[in-house]
Amino acid sequence: DTNSGNLCAVSGDTNLYIGNGDAACDSSTDTLVTGLTIDAGATLVLVDQGYWGGGYGTVWLANDMVLNGTIITDAASGLYIEANMIDVESSGRITTSATSDGSNAGEIYLGDGNNITKTIINRGTIEAKGLGSGSGGYVYFYADDLIVNYGTIEASGGRVSARRSELGG
Repeated sequence: DTNSGNLCAVSGDTNLYIGNGDAACDSSTDTLVTGLTIDAGATLVLVDQGYWGGGYGTVWLANDMVLNGTIITDAASGLYIEANMIDVESSGRITTSATSDGSNAGEIYLGDGNNITKTIINRGTIEAKGLGSGSGGYVYFYADDLIVNYGTIEASGGRVSARRSELGG
């Protein structure tokens, strides 16, 4: 939060904020991000904010996330993303794939049954691939209403799991 307008995160908080430039990201003084569009060619690196037992790059958005660029993490366990709608466009990519030979991939959680994520649409690439002898990760899709895939989902050595909550009458 040293430059006004930059994204920042608070330890133990699942949200992103737009910093005000006062050198400290703070949920009471910085602006909460409620929706997010990541443009083609841009990369968002989600860091471990210590939420959910730690080890996951997390972001929770009350509104929609539209992904034309890339989301990655430097967190050991992987990514955990919640948004009203997660829309991975054809140029979009979510990855926890390994970057060095023999390394394992992380996990990707898109939603987790918290009544936040209603819709997941994938036209791009969602991957958790190990490299060399490294095992693949896991990809989980948890949406309350709809999960649609027109793109690529790869979890080399892992598994893909999807669940849609039943709607009440």
